[in-house]
Amino acid sequence: MVTLKEIITAINERLIAIAPDVEIQSNDISEGYPTPSFFVELEDVRSAQYGVWGRERSIPVIIYYFPTERQHKQMELLDMQEKLEQGFIQPFEIMKGFTVFPLELNATTTDGVLQLSFDLYTLEYDLTETGEDITELHLNIEKRD
Repeated sequence: MVTLKEIITAINERLIAIAPDVEIQSNDISEGYPTPSFFVELEDVRSAQYGVWGRERSIPVIIYYFPTERQHKQMELLDMQEKLEQGFIQPFEIMKGFTVFPLELNATTTDGVLQLSFDLYTLEYDLTETGEDITELHLNIEKRD
């Protein structure tokens, strides 16, 4: 099963590819942050059992971009919004063989901070065998006309 840490790591790797010169913060942003920088937050993750071996998740993602300066940086924010939209509108891989498709990207600017939000929907199955191995198998085969 895919962990939330693996999802955050994949998002961060995508951010590094989009803007390699921008730092990614993992500390609480209320403690302060350098600019420019990103902060990624998973908000109100919902999980549910899906059948016997499955898990269904809805994962709201918010990417915050703190520009070089908060005032008079409209062009910087617009440029970064374009980069983020182009970078996250396409499906991306969380781990080998597990790709996610971001749903409906939304971008807003509040107090000079760009926020790009989207939802990830995952459906996972754990098909690892937990029973005992078969050591003997008896078959009774009859030929019918």
